[in-house]
Amino acid sequence: MRKDRGALLESKALVQLTTIGRSGRHLVGREPPKDGRDYAAGGFEGLIDALLGIFNPAGGHPIDWANVVARGQSMAFTVTYILLLGAALFHGLYGLRNILFELDPAPPLKKALSWVLILVGVGLFIFGTWAAWVGHQVASLT
Repeated sequence: MRKDRGALLESKALVQLTTIGRSGRHLVGREPPKDGRDYAAGGFEGLIDALLGIFNPAGGHPIDWANVVARGQSMAFTVTYILLLGAALFHGLYGLRNILFELDPAPPLKKALSWVLILVGVGLFIFGTWAAWVGHQVASLT
């Protein structure tokens, strides 16, 4: 008599079946032996936890006001915000330019579109840099 799937999963026979894991053969239901990748992943996780701790200088939740002010007082964060702003603007506007160029506009329109996107990018970069600098100045007052 055939057992249904539920009965098979509950039976002891399933535990005795073997499978091939990334670390070799092991019994189903048991953890495979650790290898170098497991330890490297654990070390990487610890490193990431330590690095991300700098985003939480006052303890608590990263978006608590004390943490926002502490990051705003740091010149390193202000410079990082400005660098990320430039990278994000370039990435987004260059991607938009490529999407619009796939429509195959006439060469004069391509040139005009490129200049419009450059001017928009520079304008947004100036505004974002000003906002980051003012935020740094205000946070430094507290």
